[in-house]
Amino acid sequence: MVFQMYQYAVPSAISEKDLTKLTKKLSKEEKCETTLLWVPYQTLECTTQTFEGKIEKTKTALNIMFPDEIFDEKDIILLFRPNFLKIKKKKYESINLGNLTRIVPERIADIRKIDYKRITEKIVSLSKNVYENLEELKFILINRQSIDTIQRLVLPSTDELSRLMSSEERKVKDFIERKFANAMALSTVIKMTLNIKNLPEKITFKEKEVFYYPYLVISTKNDFFFIDLVKRGRLSKKFIEDPILNRIMRENELAREIILKTLT
Repeated sequence: MVFQMYQYAVPSAISEKDLTKLTKKLSKEEKCETTLLWVPYQTLECTTQTFEGKIEKTKTALNIMFPDEIFDEKDIILLFRPNFLKIKKKKYESINLGNLTRIVPERIADIRKIDYKRITEKIVSLSKNVYENLEELKFILINRQSIDTIQRLVLPSTDELSRLMSSEERKVKDFIERKFANAMALSTVIKMTLNIKNLPEKITFKEKEVFYYPYLVISTKNDFFFIDLVKRGRLSKKFIEDPILNRIMRENELAREIILKTLT
């Protein structure tokens, strides 16, 4: 039996009151269904080489509930969750689910065959694009800052500089700064999800153990909402939505079909 083969992340205790509160908060429709869904994650040893030639070795975890070919590089990178590796895990029979399985049905998602060569190619392509954009934008910003410094030395005041700078120049500067901020944000996402410090030029994944992670799925006629069943928060721990999976449900029809089949 599948339940007996793997380790399971231990969910936080959840009451009927919690379920009612979450359902009312997320579902505007009267009719909705709630399911405890165990999602498979593949633990991966990750070896990367940076663009400067530095080697990093880390671990991460990938959601393997979906086939990788239905996602582009920006979505596939968001399915990695290295923070899930820190969650306490047990054999299924050792987990106390309380009244949860009496209140809601329980389902376990299938493990999909993943093409790690294809995933690697997608991530490396994304990383290279981000790295090259950042290098180019840094060069442009440094040169613009040099020009601005010269202008400040020549012109009598900052106010006068602002008046003399055309609106088109300001638009160009704002556009470059926005592009730089977006590239930095994407760089941060890649590094966080792969649990690395620098953008990778090369990646090697080695499959280790599979574990299951608990979600509460609230499904309505039009939407699916994924709730992380391990409470989060530094000061006040609470159940939170998984915004990535929720967005994928809205935008990826193939992923929606997989979830619909899994829950029925």
